[in-house]
Amino acid sequence: MGSGHVGYVLSDNQARLAAVCDVDANHLAEAVKRGGEQCKGYTDFRALLDRGDIDICHIATPPHWHALMSIAAAEAGCDIWCEKPMTRTIGEGQHVIDAVQRAGRMFRLNTWFDSTATSTGWAQPPGR
Repeated sequence: MGSGHVGYVLSDNQARLAAVCDVDANHLAEAVKRGGEQCKGYTDFRALLDRGDIDICHIATPPHWHALMSIAAAEAGCDIWCEKPMTRTIGEGQHVIDAVQRAGRMFRLNTWFDSTATSTGWAQPPGR
């Protein structure tokens, strides 16, 4: 998935990037390097959640992982910032909602999108 999301945290002076997780060794090494000395790398998201000191878990994985990771993060006591789509099915989505509510956590679905002219064609009036 790349490490573009690391920049969101690093650019926020109220946040600290404590850990990153990626199964791709090259992506993980780059993210840890960008995160600095206090940033620890993991290849298994469950080990990251077991730390117990993570406040917010940002899930930027392929969609088939979103529900499983969101539920695990809520159960670990984390708030969740998940990339779209939230889940693959309505049923998975309901399980995420239930887990977040049971744990009393916050869930945020990232609905940002790239609205640059090159990606959307919005720079040109319709019909041109």
